[in-house]
Amino acid sequence: MGKRITVELSEESYRVLSEHAAEAEMSVEKYAYEVIEQYLEDIADMEVAEAEYELLAKDDPNWGLK
Repeated sequence: MGKRITVELSEESYRVLSEHAAEAEMSVEKYAYEVIEQYLEDIADMEVAEAEYELLAKDDPNWGLK
């Protein structure tokens, strides 16, 4: 089951969010959900990339200089 959260935004942040939602032809709520989901996916991808980078650097500290 999903969880519900409440987020308080400044007037300016809400205005920007609303504009982007309108451009995407989505409700503000749906757009905010999509943005958060994408952000969490990006974080997960960065964690994988950083772990791979550390493995490469450990195996060959000069790999990036080649």
